[in-house]
Amino acid sequence: MSDEPTKQVVLQRVRNRIIETLEIFADKKGKDVSLSLIDFWGDWVSMDSLDQYSAPVFVPVEVEAIKKFHAVWENIDLNEPLDSANWDNFGREAQSALKVFQIRGKMSEETEDA
Repeated sequence: MSDEPTKQVVLQRVRNRIIETLEIFADKKGKDVSLSLIDFWGDWVSMDSLDQYSAPVFVPVEVEAIKKFHAVWENIDLNEPLDSANWDNFGREAQSALKVFQIRGKMSEETEDA
């Protein structure tokens, strides 16, 4: 038996990191923390990686939520004041994407979920 995780388990781990990152960005009290972690999103999501995000780990509505939030993430200006409309929109879009992911929630980090 191999100690290497399957591709699906790796994607489940990525899914969990995406959810955790959205939780940070969606937390209004965590704006300062989210600013320091803004690049963390890019560790898990890129336009090139989206074609890997498929069933059974990701459903189409989750992929669309990722795309929508990613577009907002790409356009955020780190020099803009945290109380600006763009940062408020960033938080709202993170909350919206998080709600989509909360329907199915996190998946196992060790075994393939059905």
